[in-house]
Amino acid sequence: MPNNVTDILVSAARVYYAPFGAALPADSVGVNVPWGTTWVEVGYTTAPCTLTYKYTDMDVSIQQELATVKRVKTAEELTLETTLGEFSLSNLNIGIGGQYSRYVAASGQMGKEELLAGGYPVLTERAWGFEGFYVDETGIPYPLRVFIWKATSILNGNLEFGKEKHSDIGLQVKALADMNRAVGQRLVKFQRIMEPSL
Repeated sequence: MPNNVTDILVSAARVYYAPFGAALPADSVGVNVPWGTTWVEVGYTTAPCTLTYKYTDMDVSIQQELATVKRVKTAEELTLETTLGEFSLSNLNIGIGGQYSRYVAASGQMGKEELLAGGYPVLTERAWGFEGFYVDETGIPYPLRVFIWKATSILNGNLEFGKEKHSDIGLQVKALADMNRAVGQRLVKFQRIMEPSL
């Protein structure tokens, strides 16, 4: 395949989450178009979206050979990290996990949001995804999407409040194996739309 400068990706990412098992957006969903009612966009981010895949391997040796003759994976992990720029309690709840409530203003009731957390051992499992885009040689933008079938999320770093830095929320998403999928497909799906349907 010849070199192609359109394959050089320079793009911000839009980050989404949904309930575990949510349907993926249709391939026809365009760049910067919401993914549907079950997918929630986390809003502006102040750091790049970083995806890391690591695995642990084991070397297999035999008595009749000096060098390793086989290597197998014994564990793997996939993490997504970014920093949420919009400091809301609903965003904070993504990393802390708790009981989030929003109240509209009414007679004798201030409009407010509240987050209660602590003492509950179960982590919320969600589907996660993010979208960047590239522009093909004819000038048409197409999405590049990454879907994590199942994951939990935690705060990544400290919450900082100060006059010289805006407050944001560091977020780390850690994938879990989706045992409903075939071996080799249980962590993540990468998707690059390349041309429209006929």
